[in-house]
Amino acid sequence: MRFRTSARAACIVVQCSAFACGAAVAQAGHFPYRSSAPPPLAGLDLNATRAHIDSVLGSPDSTSESQGWQSLVYRARGVALTWNKYEQRLYAVVVTQQQAGELDHIRVGDPKDSVVSRWGEPDRQWPHVMDYGDGDGWWAVAVRLDDSDARVVRITLARVLRVEGD
Repeated sequence: MRFRTSARAACIVVQCSAFACGAAVAQAGHFPYRSSAPPPLAGLDLNATRAHIDSVLGSPDSTSESQGWQSLVYRARGVALTWNKYEQRLYAVVVTQQQAGELDHIRVGDPKDSVVSRWGEPDRQWPHVMDYGDGDGWWAVAVRLDDSDARVVRITLARVLRVEGD
C-alpha cells in the first residue's frame, strides 16, 4: 500500500467518522472496546502526544501537510498517522504490516473469519471494509480486507470527526 498525502489520511478519518456518526448500532457483537477508552494500536492511543509518538516510533520516513492535517508515514514499520497540528491531536493510526501491532489479538494478515469470530459481525460493512465503533460515537476501528474479502490488509483506529449539528 502506498500512502500519499495528508488528504488521503484525512479521508481515512472521514471514512471512519461517516460510519460512527451514522445509524445507531444494532448489534452488540463481541467487540471488546465498546463504551471504553480507545485501545492502543502500534503502541499509541488516540490521546498520544507528539513527543510520545516520536519516542515510540522515531522520526517518520515521510510527512505531508494540508490545512493543518499532517500525515506521518513510517513505511518500514507499516504505520501511518494522521495528526492535527492545530489541535495537537492524533486522529488516526493505520497499520499495514503484521508486526505493526494488534487490537485484541487481531493483526494484518489474519483471516476475516478470525475477526468475526472474535468481534462478531461488524456494525457496518462496505465492500472490503468492516467497521466497529465504541458505542459512544467518538472513535471507530475500520478493518480493510483484501480484494477477495479473505484477509485483513489494514487496521485503522480513528477519531470521529464531528460536524456541527451532529
